[in-house]
Amino acid sequence: MCTQHFLCSTHRTQLSNNLVKAVECFFVNMKTANALYQSGRYNEAFPHSGCAVETAKLILKVENIDTANALLYFTQAIILTVQIQEKRLQLSGAHQLIQQAILRLKHNIHVSPDTLNVCLEELYTTQIQLPDNPEPHEAKPHKFRHLHAVH
Repeated sequence: MCTQHFLCSTHRTQLSNNLVKAVECFFVNMKTANALYQSGRYNEAFPHSGCAVETAKLILKVENIDTANALLYFTQAIILTVQIQEKRLQLSGAHQLIQQAILRLKHNIHVSPDTLNVCLEELYTTQIQLPDNPEPHEAKPHKFRHLHAVH
């Protein structure tokens, strides 16, 4: 599996050592990516959503954090990045990213089970809705809810 990197090693290290800075970076990149996505500027949105995904992964690794919010941040970033990839016609990359995200969350099955189930449902729903889905996953039908972290 090919993995793209959006954060340079220096920023990755800085964010790994500073949770406040990581959360700030996450929100700045999500806000920017979402604004660019909403205005149809998908190529410009992609690096920002990629940075948000990488930052969310770093946040998930931190001990003694609000795991429920970390799971929601990660899921929000994945879904936005998949939507951007879909618009950029990068369907194989979108399928790969969402599958990797599902596997990553399944490894966290012991933490915040209610939030984890909501996140997995949202990822499965997004996966099913992608065109040319190579392996549809059977998931319960449900209304799409926007995930919001609790602050």
